[in-house]
Amino acid sequence: LYYIAALVRAGKDAEAEALLAPLIEADTATDARISAAYAARGRFDKIAEMWSAHIAKKPSDIEARFVLAGAYYSAGNSAQAIQELEAIKTVSPGAAAQADTLIQQVKSGVK
Repeated sequence: LYYIAALVRAGKDAEAEALLAPLIEADTATDARISAAYAARGRFDKIAEMWSAHIAKKPSDIEARFVLAGAYYSAGNSAQAIQELEAIKTVSPGAAAQADTLIQQVKSGVK
């Protein structure tokens, strides 16, 4: 995971993706080091890709859904961020207040 993160930070995307693909399939790619490396390069689309694969396997992981919504928003995709936050309210009604707060922030453009 450290090596993949280093490849990402170095801009060696093809090498990183070759190593990352089996981890995404095995649902072991959602690592903070890799996400931080992509975030440092502004590649929030890659973070969204990893986390959406995780959620496909574990749809009730609310924390992961918040991370995914944040990745969508940071990538400039407010509509998908709101869609994910709305899904959180369905999956976990107890998180609805937090999701609603974030939806309002997305709608108002708060960073």
